[in-house]
Amino acid sequence: MNTNHWFDALARQAHSITVSDLIHKGKIKPPFELQAKYQGIDLKATIQGDGMIRFADGVYSSLSTAAGVAIASVKGRPPLGYRHEVNGWEFWSYEDARSGEVKKIGLLRWTCVKL
Repeated sequence: MNTNHWFDALARQAHSITVSDLIHKGKIKPPFELQAKYQGIDLKATIQGDGMIRFADGVYSSLSTAAGVAIASVKGRPPLGYRHEVNGWEFWSYEDARSGEVKKIGLLRWTCVKL
């Protein structure tokens, strides 16, 4: 298999991993705290046991939706019919319990990829 095809296959596999998959595979243990900094503002969210993401007073079914709402909390709401498009897997970070490092939540998807 060509190296690019091999990587593409792994990337597809990683991108198919959901928040619920991370919970079921034991990669995260809810409540799991998320953080982001946007335009100098610290933002916090929590992954709940059902895989939903709590941000401020709302609960969202995806990291990206929660990230869009978080951005709107800083920038204001976009015009009617539009929304803030953002990749929640790249927007949200977490503090690694072992190292204390802050890492993008998207990196955890790669720990589930089968080589």
